[in-house]
Amino acid sequence: MKRAMKQKNRKIAETTARGQGSAPAERPQPLELPLLGEESWLALIDPAFHDRPEVAETFAHRLFALKEAIESGSEGAIRAVEAINEGIRLTYQYTNIHQAALRLFHLYLAGKLAVQPQALLEAAIERGHAREEATGARNEH
Repeated sequence: MKRAMKQKNRKIAETTARGQGSAPAERPQPLELPLLGEESWLALIDPAFHDRPEVAETFAHRLFALKEAIESGSEGAIRAVEAINEGIRLTYQYTNIHQAALRLFHLYLAGKLAVQPQALLEAAIERGHAREEATGARNEH
């Protein structure tokens, strides 16, 4: 039974990984996303915790602490959001976006760009803020 579950989890993770290429599908708006269903959780945790029960237990403790902080009220919810934002920040180094930014930086250092990477990034950020203002969306970091 446990082996069958692990195989199912691995298939879900592989399917999810194959679906993520260099050109991701259009992202749904944050409020359209389900918080995390079973398949989403399994796609994330099975590769990370497979044969590592002590890491899984530590992660479960952290999730429980976030849950308790949120349930404790507004001050706890603020602390939980800060912790989640820290996790997002730390996850960045493992993303394709980070790798692309690093390649861009290397091109800049080699003198192979006509424009500085900071100008490219700031222009993209400015367009994103303008889009947020136009749609009334809010995206804090």
